[in-house]
Amino acid sequence: MWRRGPVELVLALALILPAGCAPFGGGPGPGVSTPASGRAIAVRPGDEALAATVRAQLAATDRDSFQGVSVLAWNGTALLTGAVIRPEQRRRAEQTARAVPGIAEVHNELQLAEKAVLDSFTPDTGREAAILAQISTHPDLSGSFTLRLVHGIAYLLGSAPTRAAAENAADLIREIDGVKWVVDLVTVADGR
Repeated sequence: MWRRGPVELVLALALILPAGCAPFGGGPGPGVSTPASGRAIAVRPGDEALAATVRAQLAATDRDSFQGVSVLAWNGTALLTGAVIRPEQRRRAEQTARAVPGIAEVHNELQLAEKAVLDSFTPDTGREAAILAQISTHPDLSGSFTLRLVHGIAYLLGSAPTRAAAENAADLIREIDGVKWVVDLVTVADGR
């Protein structure tokens, strides 16, 4: 009898999970690139495959400990959000993500919480897609962005040509109802 291994699992997840990046309300989905014209030009499917690999590695390491962890990837950067019960689980999640080939940087935004509330740290993917659709049509926005929204906190990942362009994207998101604050993790091309 043929048994499926971790490689097959990762490949299956990579094929299934990008469906979560489908457009919402007719607009572009998570991982939208927006030029100065505000027109969506690309979705980053390779990033979802990286995130799926990190999720699979976390599950293989300790499914129960990492049940409240969400992973978002952008251009070799992994964002860990959600919650774990103990500080050592927070460190182990980051170490596991860093060990995945293709991940160059990890932003560990994991919170500590009681086991009973771990499920409440689930990302609001519907709102994420709606926010990205809203900002992708903004005429003054330049750069490529994705975000994770958990408990009203928007974690903004992506790249922008200047720090001003990154701040412009963060400011646009701050103005959206239901967003408490924005954690700006955008890489800037000009280095400032």
